[in-house]
Amino acid sequence: MSSIKHVAIIPDGNRRWAKSSSLTTPQGHEAGFEALRRILKECKDSGPTILSFYAFSTENFNRSQVEVNQLFNLLENVLENFSKELKENKIQLRISGSQQNLSKKLIQKLSEATQLCSEGDFILNICFNYGAQEEFVKIGKEIAQKAQKNEITEKDIDLAYISSHLWNGDLPPVDLLIRTSGEYRISNFMLWQCAYAEFYFSPKLWPDFSPQDFLEALEAFEKRQRRYGK
Repeated sequence: MSSIKHVAIIPDGNRRWAKSSSLTTPQGHEAGFEALRRILKECKDSGPTILSFYAFSTENFNRSQVEVNQLFNLLENVLENFSKELKENKIQLRISGSQQNLSKKLIQKLSEATQLCSEGDFILNICFNYGAQEEFVKIGKEIAQKAQKNEITEKDIDLAYISSHLWNGDLPPVDLLIRTSGEYRISNFMLWQCAYAEFYFSPKLWPDFSPQDFLEALEAFEKRQRRYGK
């Protein structure tokens, strides 16, 4: 499966899984984290070299403050050991997203984790406090600021320029986007990077999404013909 390099995942269904299992929402998110660990290993072993994972969107701040705090606490609690695990497995960690509305403590922990896992043949790109529309606004503001200083002209702005100024803009476009839980939308996720991605929708809730399910998504991708508008 060497033709696929970059897989992106929208891991939907933690809360519904918890409810159906008579568990709490935090337990659902914990199960979702364990699913990430399983799929990350399978992805690394199966050929792709980049996994982008939608951990928290800018719109997720619309959830209750209790749940947002629970999610942030979970991240803070698992990040240290998880980053050590990534380093041991030679996985480079990237964080894509805004630091706005994040605590100084969490920002520091994310920075420490990326510094620890700054090298590796495989890249895990965690999209945290991420929204594609916010990403475009960021680029627009950067262009406006440079234009005011006469540091950029209209001819400088092209596809390559925009691509390079995305969060982690050195990563290649997404080849395959997987979304779980039977929802058929991409929820403001990597809109530019997914311009020619193949989409795969699974009815399974994210905590139930298995390595075998992941392999089936890769197999489905290999059977498709990518035309890029031709």
